[in-house]
Amino acid sequence: MCDLTKFKSVMYMLPNTTLYIGRINYKVSSTPATDTFYFRLQGNLFQEDNVSNNHEALLFRRGFKYTHVFDGIYARFSLDPGNPYTMALLERMQKVSENVHSGIDRQIRFKNVLEEILINKPSGSALQSVLDSLFITDFGHHLNQYEMDHRISSIITKIRQSRGKVFDVEDLVPLVHLSPSRLMHLFKHETGISLGTYATWVKLKNALDILGEGAKVLSAANEAGFCDQSHFSKQCKKLLGVPPSAMFSRKIDTEVIRLRPETQTQSIFA
Repeated sequence: MCDLTKFKSVMYMLPNTTLYIGRINYKVSSTPATDTFYFRLQGNLFQEDNVSNNHEALLFRRGFKYTHVFDGIYARFSLDPGNPYTMALLERMQKVSENVHSGIDRQIRFKNVLEEILINKPSGSALQSVLDSLFITDFGHHLNQYEMDHRISSIITKIRQSRGKVFDVEDLVPLVHLSPSRLMHLFKHETGISLGTYATWVKLKNALDILGEGAKVLSAANEAGFCDQSHFSKQCKKLLGVPPSAMFSRKIDTEVIRLRPETQTQSIFA
């Protein structure tokens, strides 16, 4: 069996998803802003309340609190609520995490593909092709898109374009001609999280991108729009379950790979 610890961790910054593959040696206690899927590649089984379970994969749903101990090499998908394929992807991730015969077969396939991604670090359309194949081919049919309310889609686009810095309700209501209370209610109904939490998630993703360019934590926090380094670290731990130091430090060197606009193709992750 290949020793995955000798390979550099990698974080893919995709438009609708972040995918981290590498070492996680931490007690993860979080209420994720996004649906998060963990898959064990090497190391200890997941532990909850000091008891190991026999699952190779775990699915953390947004808005619920989870506490688990991780010690090994894992893949972590964080799905943006704005991705129209999120609900369909969640259904498939749930099937992968099930300990039934078909689930175990898929777990072997997932393990092989994710290990190859960690080792070879494909980028652009090559990565999208691999991921699309993983979530489509093995299930025999394409995913269905969720038709999100067009007003909320426009708000999500605005927040993304501002990299999370524009999320004051009063600044957004003119775009959709809704009252502030109605906008906040509709946003949570469509995405499962509050407008402010989603904006924080977008800012957090931007800060991690900046960290991947070699910036210091304080510089990344300031440039992304967090009030200070402590606030950035607190939000990172709250939404992802781990502080920035768990992914970017002298002990854990993470390579960040972005999907460039010119390489984007029609993909469930783009």
